[in-house]
Order: sequence, then structure tokens, then C-alpha cells
Amino acid sequence: MHDKLSRREFLQESAAATAGLAAAAELAAAAPKAEEQIGFASKWQKANDRVWLGAEYWANPLQDWRIAKGRVECVKAAPNRNVHLLTRRLGEQPGALQMSVRLGRVGGKNLANGKGSAGFRIGIRGPLGDYRNSLIYGQGLDAGITADGRLFIGKPADGVPIELAVESIELRLTVDADGEKSKLALSAHDTDGKELAQVIRDSVLSKSLSGNLALVANFAYGNPNARRQNGANQNAAENLGAGEFWFSDWTVGGSRVEAHDADAYGPILFSQYSLSRGVLKLSAQMPPLGANDE
Repeated sequence: MHDKLSRREFLQESAAATAGLAAAAELAAAAPKAEEQIGFASKWQKANDRVWLGAEYWANPLQDWRIAKGRVECVKAAPNRNVHLLTRRLGEQPGALQMSVRLGRVGGKNLANGKGSAGFRIGIRGPLGDYRNSLIYGQGLDAGITADGRLFIGKPADGVPIELAVESIELRLTVDADGEKSKLALSAHDTDGKELAQVIRDSVLSKSLSGNLALVANFAYGNPNARRQNGANQNAAENLGAGEFWFSDWTVGGSRVEAHDADAYGPILFSQYSLSRGVLKLSAQMPPLGANDE
């Protein structure tokens, strides 16, 4: 048996143990995890089939997206369907970004067999500057592919030709800063990693790239107010048409990427209460979950 401890000895040993645990926790937090080395990696391949994409995402609109067979699908061929990443944003300071995603058509058709466009939107900011306002009213820089065979950054008409007689491609977007300007490069790769095409855009103002990150299905209305502001540009965009696309394996990393894990939203979205005849009733509101979700 252990000798009986005095109150002072007990407090001293407890303090030492607590300090040791705190130090261990700090070391564990400081040690980089494999996932943290690339900043963010989607886990849709581990999720059950459902409408809600997860706490890290904001889908516009929610009902037009779903998780199916380990990837996310836009199930309505309509303009400007997008999925924002809530827990990562590009900061104000210049720096690097590496982002990638695999995409294809829902139904397994060749990307060239149909209409539409798909890819990334970065530096999304709304009029209020807050990330939540940017989810609905934000505008940003588009980068992706069009079904008629263009790989582009900015305007689809300025893109370079790309052969899309494949069922899926991987898009890789990089941003490298040089002071107040940044260089962007977008490349497309087949399932074996072979580069199909690349487009580069130089001298982009670094400060213009801060804001939300998103995946986009159909860039026809990159500006949600385009219909009211510029009918000519709208008509040109409409010629791209719209398709149903899927996305998987979304990764985001780089020195400019900021982590905002506390901004995840769900699976409890909010609570509601009512008071009637002395009885208080509370309910928790959740998004549409899957039949196999707990």
C-alpha cells in the first residue's frame, strides 16, 4: 500500500500531473496530422447517402445537392449551383494555394457529351465582407472547364482548348504570390494523372483573392445579379447551357489558407421553443439526414 499523503503533498502531485497533461496536450495539438498538411480534405467517401453534405459545407440551394456513392452530386441542371467550404478561407495576406477536385457527369457520360461547366470559385466576397453574407451574395473568380472544350480562369471565352472525351477529370488550381500580384495556374488531369491542358493567368491582384472557396456546377450566372446588370453577358453565358455534375476528393492547402473549424454548421442547425399554458416545448432543427445516419 502507498503511504498516506498529506494535503500539501497531494496538491503538489496533482499540480505536477495536471501540468504534464497540459504539456502533452499542447505537443499533441502542435504535431501536424496528415490531414492538416494539406489543410482540408473532403470525407464524402465515408458519408451515408443523403441531401445534407456535411457540417463543413453550405450548398446553394441545399435541395439541388446530395451525397451519393461517396461523392457529391448536383442533381439539377441549372446555373450557378455551388458548394462553399465553411471551415477554410483565403486570408488577406498574400500566399500560396493548392486546391484539387475530381469531377464528372452524373450518370457516367463523357464530359463532352452534354452542356454545362464545372470547377472552382475563389476569393468570394459579398457586400458586407462577412463569410456568411458571401455565401449568398458573394462574387469571386471562376476557374474550370466547359463542356464545349475550354479550360479557363476568369472568362470561359478566354480559355484554352481541352479534350473532354473522358468520364472524369481532376482539376488542380494553384496560386503563387509575388508581392501585390499573384500567378494562378489551372490544370486538368485524367485518371492516370496525365495532364490534358493547362491555363495560366498572371498579375492578379493578391488582395482580390481573399474570401470564400467553392465548387461550382454551371458558371452561367457567376454573378447572381447578372440578369439585372448585364443582359448581353447573360446571353453569352447562357450559351454554355447547364448539366448535372458530381465532385469528389476535394483538397485545399497552402500558406494563404485560413482554418475556421468553429464555423462548421450542423448537424444541429438551431433550436426553437414555444410556451403555451405553462408548458415549455423545445425542438432541435436538423438538415435532411440519411436513412442510415445515427
